[in-house]
Amino acid sequence: MSEKKISVSVIVPMYKVERYIRKCISSIQNQTFKDLEIIIVNDGSPDRSLSIVKEMASKDHRLRIFDKKNGGLSSGRNYGLQNAEGKYIVFIDSDDHIEEDFIEDKYMLMEEENLDVCVSGVIIDFKEEDYQKIKKPENIFIGKDNKSISKIFKELEKKELFNFAWNKMYKKEVIKNNNIEFGLNDMPAEDLIFNSKVFQVATSVGIIDKAYYHYTRRDVETIVSTYSPNLYGKVEHFNYFRISLYEYY
Repeated sequence: MSEKKISVSVIVPMYKVERYIRKCISSIQNQTFKDLEIIIVNDGSPDRSLSIVKEMASKDHRLRIFDKKNGGLSSGRNYGLQNAEGKYIVFIDSDDHIEEDFIEDKYMLMEEENLDVCVSGVIIDFKEEDYQKIKKPENIFIGKDNKSISKIFKELEKKELFNFAWNKMYKKEVIKNNNIEFGLNDMPAEDLIFNSKVFQVATSVGIIDKAYYHYTRRDVETIVSTYSPNLYGKVEHFNYFRISLYEYY
């Protein structure tokens, strides 16, 4: 008799987050949906992050810890993808946390509608200013052809919800069958490029009119406020993927 397959793999790349990692992992452990694995990819973190998650893993068999040399966020996510056993994939950044029904609501809609991708809103927690900004779709909507998925894409662009990987649930076979991964040289637009590739092969997409994901914003540093020797080239690179998606739809 074959072993029951895991429904959802939650991938958490981890680097220098000893102040935040316990809250992040606890929010995943406390999900109303329980049939999941938590893949923690320690990306060569030099602080106490690894010892904290090892202690947490000793009390919860769903935690799987992988230890690798530092390679960056995209490298950690790709490593997690290679080892994920779930039918669906969720990415969580290690200094963020999620509401308790984040996974269950997405999973139920994915199963009911046989979706390739499910998207919801985000809650931006500005730590320095101590306030929140909520971004979410207006309505629940399902798209199963180019015209309706195009409508979803435009709604996500308008609400500034398309670029992120962490407010979505993906069907793993869509990612695997199309050899999609995060580009190691695509910073800071690795999520945008990943999603552009996914949306060009997705045949069914759903959006939920709720915000579940708490994105921790600790500073105002952006790509345009810091020096980059190839800023123009980077902007040109990720704009190519956004334009190609507009042309596709």
